[in-house]
Formats: sequence, C-alpha cells, structure tokens
Amino acid sequence: MAVHNELKNIIAYRDNYRCRRCGIELKQDAFERNIDHIIPRDLIAISELWNLELLCIDCNEDKGSELPHDFQERCIRAFMESFDVERGSKENDYYKIAIKIIFKLHTNYYQSALKEHYQDDYINQNKYGYNYNILINLVRNLSLKRQFKISDKIQNKKSKKKISEKIKKDAKLAVKKIKNLIKSQEPKTDDKKITAEEKLLVQYHYEFQTKLLSFVLNENTYTQVAFSGWWINNPESYQNEIPRADEILYNHLRMFEYLNNLSE
Repeated sequence: MAVHNELKNIIAYRDNYRCRRCGIELKQDAFERNIDHIIPRDLIAISELWNLELLCIDCNEDKGSELPHDFQERCIRAFMESFDVERGSKENDYYKIAIKIIFKLHTNYYQSALKEHYQDDYINQNKYGYNYNILINLVRNLSLKRQFKISDKIQNKKSKKKISEKIKKDAKLAVKKIKNLIKSQEPKTDDKKITAEEKLLVQYHYEFQTKLLSFVLNENTYTQVAFSGWWINNPESYQNEIPRADEILYNHLRMFEYLNNLSE
C-alpha cells in the first residue's frame, strides 16, 4: 500500500472515523471518507498533517475550495491530534499515542510522501514562484498561531536591465505608494482594549505585508509600477477593525499570486 494511502487510513483513525463537520460516522464505508485540505489547495498547497482532516462526501462537496472562517481552530486541532502525545495519554488510547509518536519521529518522511502525492511543489511554484516556501512558513505560523521564524533571504534570479530615468522615477514613486499604503492600513482600534488574540492578528497582518514588500522590491521596475497600480485599485481596507485571520490569509495570498503573474 502506498504511503499516502496508509496516511489516509491513519488520519481517518486519528479523527475517530467521523466527519469533522457534520459528525457522521464513517468507519464502515471507506468510500465515504475524504481527506480534506483545511486550507484549500486552490489557495496554497500544503499537504501537512495539521492541514488535513476527515470529511464525508457531502461535507467535502459543500466546502469545495472555500477557506473556512475557523481554519485556525481546525488546523490547531489536527496538529494536536497528530503530535501531542501528552494529550493522547489522557485518552488511555495506546494505539493513538503510538501513532502520534510515529508522526513525530517520521514527520518529514510522511509529509514528503503527501506533498509528492498532491503535487504541492508544482502547484505552489506556478502560483507564487520559486520563493513559495517563505509563504508556506507564513501560512503555517498564522494557522497554528506561532511566532515567526522567517528567513529574510530572497533570491532574485532576474537579469538586471538598463532602464530609462523616467522608469526609475516611476518605480521609486510606485514603491513609495506601496509603503504609504501599508502604513495607512494599520488597523485602528479607537482606543478600545485590544486582546492578545487581536494583537497576534495584527502581527500576522504586518508579517505578510512586510514580506510582500520585500518581494516587490526584488522585482524589476516595470513589475513594481504595474503592481503598485493594481494595489491602489484593490485596497485592502478593514474599516478600522482588526482583520480576521481568514481575511489576512486570503487577501495576501491573492496579492502574492498577482505579483508572481506579473513577474512571469
């Protein structure tokens, strides 16, 4: 049996053979089981254990390629069920504890098999270019509510072209506008008390914006001008409110994808 099929069976067991949306029992009928990507592959392809859960056919069809508003809670639950041995010991389920230990010891092996099966690298490279791993780190941290450990090294493989002074001036103006837009989009709270959860969301919001700006600055001037024009016409306004996690994830990945399309 292929590794990814083994993992599908293990994930079904991990989720107690029940659909994580409607709760229907799926133990008797393997054909009714679907291993769903919580963050859909249409948005970004991440076939890691924390982004997979068991759904029935009906719930899988209803969800489609939609990003769940509660994706963080779902991803954290899947992560805890996959790796938290202490949590498993309280259940007195030794087989489940053994599975979690196996996941911990062989995470890279299993996730490489899943990534190859679902063609993650191919999908992400087409959507976001060769630096997509930086995005995956950002998305993983946002989904699991972790602190960021992102490399600032951005590879720029594009050849340097001689450009006119006018284009240089336009490019500088474009970058300035982008920086001003980022600054102006700081969520305002009208002096209300900000919760720890909201502070973390603001941090994620700025991490995505900062990384996006660094991507833009490594592009040629033509791309910088074109992207600035697109951004100005597609402002991300949160109307003085703290952005939701699903808004941050969807809107920023849409911008990264657009930038990559311009760069091609």
